[in-house]
Amino acid sequence: MQNIKVRKADLLTKLKDNRKTHKENYDKAVEVYKKALVVYLQKMLARAEKGKKVTQYIDLVTPTHNLAEYDRIIAMLEMTIEEEIELTEAEFTQYVLDNWTWKGTFALNTLSYSNFARTGSVGLSEGEVSGNSVIGSGENYASLFKITDINIQDAE
Repeated sequence: MQNIKVRKADLLTKLKDNRKTHKENYDKAVEVYKKALVVYLQKMLARAEKGKKVTQYIDLVTPTHNLAEYDRIIAMLEMTIEEEIELTEAEFTQYVLDNWTWKGTFALNTLSYSNFARTGSVGLSEGEVSGNSVIGSGENYASLFKITDINIQDAE
């Protein structure tokens, strides 16, 4: 398809809505990540107190956001004097349909934390720890997570 022209005001509204949704999803992932980290550390502590082998590797993916992508496009649109904006098919896919190249990774990480939010557990072998108790599920969500850096990005 050829390029299309859209009203700047409509595009700005759509981008701001998409940004808001992205931030809400990120904030939820951070909240659940922090809970998962506490549960993971509690499990490690429980194993150490029992004299069992304890991994020294925090195996949780730190949530990240891509708010700067939205902010850059929003700022550009707010600065332009044009009232109609021409978009390529790729730009339309990103800005309007909110389908960015990084979206799959973001969704996978968010889904990983939604599993924890749903079950309340994170696996570390022989049983799991939930926020309230040890449960005997065979699921091992920790195996999905492979990043050791546990810093949380500030999101405004």
